[in-house]
Amino acid sequence: IFADILRAQMSTKELANKIISETVKYVKANQGALFLLHGEKTTEQYLELEACYAYDRKKYLEKKVNLGEGLLGQCVLEKEHMLITEIPQNHIQITSGLGLATPNCLFIMPLKANGEVLGVLELASFSVLDQYQIDFLLKLSESIATTLASAKTNETTQKLLHNAQLLTEQMKAQEEEIRQNMEELNASQEELIRKQEIATKQAMLLDSILSKMPIPVFVKDQECKYILANEAQAILMGMPLQELLYKSDEDFVTDQNELQQIKDTDLKILQEGTMVILPAQQFTIRNSQPKTLQTYKIPFTNPITGAKNILGTSIEIKASAT
Repeated sequence: IFADILRAQMSTKELANKIISETVKYVKANQGALFLLHGEKTTEQYLELEACYAYDRKKYLEKKVNLGEGLLGQCVLEKEHMLITEIPQNHIQITSGLGLATPNCLFIMPLKANGEVLGVLELASFSVLDQYQIDFLLKLSESIATTLASAKTNETTQKLLHNAQLLTEQMKAQEEEIRQNMEELNASQEELIRKQEIATKQAMLLDSILSKMPIPVFVKDQECKYILANEAQAILMGMPLQELLYKSDEDFVTDQNELQQIKDTDLKILQEGTMVILPAQQFTIRNSQPKTLQTYKIPFTNPITGAKNILGTSIEIKASAT
């Protein structure tokens, strides 16, 4: 029976239950428990109940025993089996892994493989075990330990393989997500490049149109500085176009009353968002002769910055010949 159990492919839990069940029955004990040792370092190791069998009934209990604690903990440290036949009734200093009865015979055996303790098997019986039974259990202990160690290693390996498989699947999913993101990014970049090319062409077309227009046209930003103008506007102001851009009227208009009127109407357009038509009036521009201008200004939202700007045109009104 034991040979079949030890050869069978089972989980650690299933194997422990089979071993303790058949062991209790074989030696005609009353109760039995199998504990496995957990933890890497000696100071952190502990025994944990893996399987328990009592009076032909399985009892699933949660029980941990630290090394050196009680008879089970001593067994791990000493690496020797214990046979206790005189157990005082209600003697609280003597504890077993079961802790449920006071047996007449308590047999505790370390499960060793290659000299290392992997667990402890405990049997409690109201009759004393015979020597042949003890000899059989001691001979069986290493096979049990080796089989349990193998089962535990297989479970650890399967767990590692499962985790590796999950990690691989996660990495594949992430790679696919990255690939899709890259495709979307490339598509977005291509669309952005296409729009930039269109915008560049439109800007070139607009610049060409403005430069050819005989009517002066200008654009001011929120600080009332010229950010766009055509050649006609520059000629009207009596200066090269590059000198006009990114400057304000106070850099050109010398008469303070005229300058204040320009500022007031610019501010009204930006704050109220209404068109302003300035009456024909004289403007004294630095480095140029005084001119009489009719100016139209309207508000509009700059599609590039999203800010409110001023679009305007100034037409020179020349005195008619008499």
